[in-house]
Amino acid sequence: MPGQSTGRARSRLMLLVLSAITLLTLDFRGFGPLDTVQRGFRNVFAPVRSGIEMVLSPATDAGHGIFDYGSLKDENRRLREEIDALKGAQLQSEVDRETLKRLLAQINSEYVGNYPRVVARVVAGSIGNFDEYSVEIDKGSNAGLVKDMPVVTSAGLVGRLVEVYATRSRMQLITSPQFAVGVRVGQEVSLAKGTGSGNPLSAKASIPIDAPVQVGDPVLTNGQDRSKFPPDIPMGRVKTVDRSSGTVALEIEPVTNVANLDFVAVILFGGAR
Repeated sequence: MPGQSTGRARSRLMLLVLSAITLLTLDFRGFGPLDTVQRGFRNVFAPVRSGIEMVLSPATDAGHGIFDYGSLKDENRRLREEIDALKGAQLQSEVDRETLKRLLAQINSEYVGNYPRVVARVVAGSIGNFDEYSVEIDKGSNAGLVKDMPVVTSAGLVGRLVEVYATRSRMQLITSPQFAVGVRVGQEVSLAKGTGSGNPLSAKASIPIDAPVQVGDPVLTNGQDRSKFPPDIPMGRVKTVDRSSGTVALEIEPVTNVANLDFVAVILFGGAR
């Protein structure tokens, strides 16, 4: 019967395949006859094995892709975080370089001479009308600061300390109406007082009528006895000269823009007596 022949043929084929698998998987190395037979079966079934691998490979890869998808997302997220961190570090480095540049510019105050200084940063501006002419810095008595010590930038005088705490101090600006400092214009000595008004903010002083003073002359601290300020600190330049009264009234424009302070240096000079 054709059906019986087909069944027997299938049985023989299955038996042959099982025998081949057995011969392929068992280790007959060193046993000459069976080792030769095993190599022969491998050569015969190599195309079949390759075909099966080609058919199953996409499915295997797909399975790996499905199970590896979560770990791939985690890896991508980690890489993005590392890139963001590197970008942040680069920006911070640029900010640090700019900050250092400004800091070095303020420290370079050759006119201060051998007086020790403490560099500080302005951390708060004026608050309300009461503090309109003062700012806060991030150094205080812990750094050796004392009330009335002068405060400068690389350009010149900007104020003095009026309140000192452990880690903070309040500085009165030279443009305050309450600020006063002895100044020298050429050989003439006077007392300059901040006006606290006008644009730009300025200070005024009076000297003898015959004083040879003109617009643009430098104005320095005179540093006379018991002065709160060392001598020869630049304060500003003569902006206007008024000889209409019995003395010469000078308007002095500060050398430093006190509205745009960042780093300052407190000179460890004098202090409250």
